[in-house]
Amino acid sequence: MRLIGLALAATIACAAPVHAEQAVPKLPTTVFAQLPAMRKPVLSPDGHRIVARATTNGRGRLVLLDADQPEAKPKVIDIGTANVAALQWAGNKRLLMQVLSTDYIYGVVPVPILRLLAIDTDTGGSRVVDKKSDGLYAGDVLYADPTGSWALVASQDDIYSYPSVKRVDLATGNATLVEKARPDVWDWYADDEGVVRAGIAYEGRKWTVWYRDKAGDPLKKTRGKFAKDDDSAVDRVMFGPNNNGWIVTNERTGRFGLYRYDFVTGAVGEAIFENPKSIWTTSVTIRPAGRFTASAIRTIARG
Repeated sequence: MRLIGLALAATIACAAPVHAEQAVPKLPTTVFAQLPAMRKPVLSPDGHRIVARATTNGRGRLVLLDADQPEAKPKVIDIGTANVAALQWAGNKRLLMQVLSTDYIYGVVPVPILRLLAIDTDTGGSRVVDKKSDGLYAGDVLYADPTGSWALVASQDDIYSYPSVKRVDLATGNATLVEKARPDVWDWYADDEGVVRAGIAYEGRKWTVWYRDKAGDPLKKTRGKFAKDDDSAVDRVMFGPNNNGWIVTNERTGRFGLYRYDFVTGAVGEAIFENPKSIWTTSVTIRPAGRFTASAIRTIARG
């Protein structure tokens, strides 16, 4: 088709009268600052729908596309001036949108706060879930049930507490405590069955993993230690069989990589993936039989 198009263009050019070559107008710099028409697409679990973000005249919109019929008119949900921190599917007919806004402590000090909304893709209706959590940090989704009926979220009850884990009913927004808060634990993790498996607490170079092997087991402490005193951190934890799993950390090289991890001893094992030209390793996906898909999306040159 491209060759046909080039031949046709050449034929028309030969037949057309010759004019003086016109200068190509320069694009204004404002064009390069414009937002893309749609950004950050996310595929639904069944693979039939795509949600993407868009901005028109200063107002945010969620654009729902039919993956089976790309030419079909998309459904648009207006979200106003909401600042979207995260967006994901909960089942195939509901979205979970974490929103970043500003509140004021004692009515004076501005602080960022996170809240979670559940959005019905058929009606466009939304509701705040886990409404009673009144801290700065709320609505961190650990797991969304495939039916779209409930999710596990980590939230602070108030600004003075550490996050606990709650099961939220996405139809009503009501929340039930699943895992109590623990000192210094800000990061909680659940497996793909909806079981809270671990939480990580930091204390200087030392860190503690609260871990359980399976549902019903109590959480037990495993202590780890970073070898150097710098900005080392654990970015993500994933779970495998026999108390083994995987961890994303920057402790060894300063770049985030994927490593094997022993939850009993706290030992970080062999490297599985690390991009030598990127600080961040993200989008790690576990495939059947322990295979991985991993990529470095945020490429930031070092040195």
